[in-house]
Amino acid sequence: MQQFSVSVITWWCVGSTVLALVGFLATRKWVNPINMAQHQPFLDATLTIVGTLVSILLGLLVANSVDYYESMQSTADNEAASVADVVRLACGLSKSDKVSITNLCIEYNQEVQYSEWKAMQTGQMSTKAGALYIAINNAVVNLMPTNNKENNVQNALISAVQQLGDYRHTRLNALRSTWCYRILPVIVMCSIIVLAYTYLYTRRDKTLMHAVVISFVAISLGANIAMILLLRNPFSTDWKIQPTGFHFNEELMQKYSVNGRSQ
Repeated sequence: MQQFSVSVITWWCVGSTVLALVGFLATRKWVNPINMAQHQPFLDATLTIVGTLVSILLGLLVANSVDYYESMQSTADNEAASVADVVRLACGLSKSDKVSITNLCIEYNQEVQYSEWKAMQTGQMSTKAGALYIAINNAVVNLMPTNNKENNVQNALISAVQQLGDYRHTRLNALRSTWCYRILPVIVMCSIIVLAYTYLYTRRDKTLMHAVVISFVAISLGANIAMILLLRNPFSTDWKIQPTGFHFNEELMQKYSVNGRSQ
């Protein structure tokens, strides 16, 4: 998967401006001047409609992308919290079961934090992390409670592990999503239409002002498109979500382990 960074906003703004000005110069050279006095009412009406529709579209897409980014942040934090819940609940089990499950959680936390998070920058997931999750699930499901206390703990553990799997699955779906690349042609097409109107809207004798207006429009369009791409790739940009919750988990794990192993 292609990686993006904060500099992409700058590059999209610069690139869109350059392309817009090239189109502007080509239009002035190859397209006959428009009689503004005759076509002004038509241009006013259509530009207002088209500009409003494109503005609403971009605004909704950016707002949706912000919500999406925040939901992925919450998903990552909740996944880490679920790992911590499993470790805390395992304290209510027998020593051998506690040691087994806690050590699996420690390994899972380290694998996600140090290996899988880096792999996600290239659209990959850690096979080892997936195997560790399965091992945690199997260890919890195969517990043999000997009293009501352990039975209640196992039920709580099953719920926590299920939540952990749901959050992990959501993160995987986000990593494999191609939504922004499928919507990109539509956004670019709408942006081209808006730019086409800006080519026609100003008088031909106002070349510098016309170029400045076109540049401002192109910068706005480029910045909005770049924002959508950045926010829709929450694990592979300089704005990528950090495994903060898994970092916090390390402090918790130290209470249950020596040299990375549960006591």
